[in-house]
Amino acid sequence: MKKYFGIFYLSLILSLMASGCAGSEPGASSQTGSPAQAESQGSQPAEILPCRYVVPGTEPEDSPAVDAAINEKLKADGVNLNFSRIYVPWDVWEQKVNIMLSTGEEFELLHIMEDFVPSSSYVAKGALAPLNDALDQYGAKLKELIPEDIWECTSIGGDIYSIPVYYRDFSKHSYIELPKHLFDKYGLSINPANMDELIESYETIIKGEKDPELRYWPKVNTTTDYKLLRELESSPFVALENMFFVDQQGTVKAWLETPEFIKDCEIHRTMYEKGIIHPDILTYPHEKVSQLNEQGKSFDTDLFALEQIRRVQPGFEMASYLPAPEKPRFFGEWVIMNANAASSTSPHPESGVIFFNWLYSAQENYDLLNYGLRDIHWIDSGNRRFEAILDDAGLSKYSFGDWEMGHKDLVRISVSAPKELEPVVFEMNPDAVISVAVGFKFNSEPVSSEYAACLAEIQSSIYPLKYGVVSLDEGYDRAVAAMKAAGYDKVVAEYKAQFDAWYALKSKS
Repeated sequence: MKKYFGIFYLSLILSLMASGCAGSEPGASSQTGSPAQAESQGSQPAEILPCRYVVPGTEPEDSPAVDAAINEKLKADGVNLNFSRIYVPWDVWEQKVNIMLSTGEEFELLHIMEDFVPSSSYVAKGALAPLNDALDQYGAKLKELIPEDIWECTSIGGDIYSIPVYYRDFSKHSYIELPKHLFDKYGLSINPANMDELIESYETIIKGEKDPELRYWPKVNTTTDYKLLRELESSPFVALENMFFVDQQGTVKAWLETPEFIKDCEIHRTMYEKGIIHPDILTYPHEKVSQLNEQGKSFDTDLFALEQIRRVQPGFEMASYLPAPEKPRFFGEWVIMNANAASSTSPHPESGVIFFNWLYSAQENYDLLNYGLRDIHWIDSGNRRFEAILDDAGLSKYSFGDWEMGHKDLVRISVSAPKELEPVVFEMNPDAVISVAVGFKFNSEPVSSEYAACLAEIQSSIYPLKYGVVSLDEGYDRAVAAMKAAGYDKVVAEYKAQFDAWYALKSKS
């Protein structure tokens, strides 16, 4: 039955395309294969090239039917590609991809999760092909839609190695998303004068609500929450991997020995002592923290969980508070978190550029890959919103992720998504500051043993300080000594040498 349904779906979508009934967003080509659309594709290779796209996860039931429809649309638009996807399960992603690369298995596109396995790791192995020439020849639409400073985020040694997923405004993380209804309940300002007043407000709510699950729930990982430090004169800056401080003048320091790290620890210690941070924060299950966020139990609301929160708390209201509002919003180290790169195992690395150039050239192309077959897998709800069509079990037979291939001008959100989400998805703040460190990729190989030892020591010695579980008086000197014994000074010196050399070249260009 699945086979016949797939044939039915494909036949239906092809007939819709042929009759021009599928429609499109304003500004996109509504006529398949129109001269305007053909022109947007630029030059084409003489032969039909493969475009095999390696992506993480489990293949959706109707993915083959969607891929077939994509290929028909590519053909109708005069784009000489044969598109297919290779799904790799999450639990074996890194292992499987490494095997594919080491054995020379041919594929053209590889999805990159910069916060999981960064592109620099693949480049160091010779696993990715530079895209500069392919972008010049086949990527006119890509170069038009993605700003130059975003391309710089994917550049290593002067070469562009991936197509950035430029789909969400990460500078919105400069804000603290407050539970407005609780601030209103206790007569508290949603625009506190400073961080001290905010912490006092949290304490008032904690004492009034007497809810042991209502807390400030920081993510226990190597990232730093810059919004808590915006009031510092040195802000904006980045603190990378809990080891390296880089300010906007390109100055590199040992993060753990800066006054900024001390202040970060002091803020968390104050919240910990007042019961705002849970006493078991270091060992509290991550999945439980995620559940509490989805139940509206966090003082810093996850904007992307707001829809789920309102199912649990229909009256939940959110207010965005920007500490030190006189300062611009800041991206931190994440302007993009995902990208798509060309595998060096393929003789045709240009295929990925050709495909994404086509994908971004019309809303209907983007919709087809991301949401599936229109009126079969999803319904256009207008205003860049969509409704997924579910089966009797409440499941969709097709889904993909805009985090894997999205662009801010093309992405849609669910018809039920809260309005507060729209500015983060549909807009990019033009005044937001990008860290000067964005685009730099540290090669830890020269200090690999010290680097590994420091990462391990951070979890045992630094996390207790960072999240307020141990006071600075009690644990700072011991923690820094342990890091130095692990080789911290050597790692920082290597990082600084590499960064300074990279920054000098960047400053000249």
